[in-house]
Amino acid sequence: MIVLMATGNTPVSEGGLFAGLRALSANIAIEMPEAAAGSAHYRILFLSALLLLMFTLVINTVAELIRQRLRQRYSQHEGQG
Repeated sequence: MIVLMATGNTPVSEGGLFAGLRALSANIAIEMPEAAAGSAHYRILFLSALLLLMFTLVINTVAELIRQRLRQRYSQHEGQG
């Protein structure tokens, strides 16, 4: 619920940089109780949750690969110096 408060919980964006917005996770948390099971709205919310999960997985995997590369690079330089 902190995410809902921090993002302003505004579903309509006027296009401005400082206008309110609703994060994808907040959107799922707010609209899931109102969606009828099996409806298109319900399925779209599950699809957005799956996309959020996949996006997070990809970002974490890329960050871990970069971290491992940097660790190997700097551990090799320490032995030479």
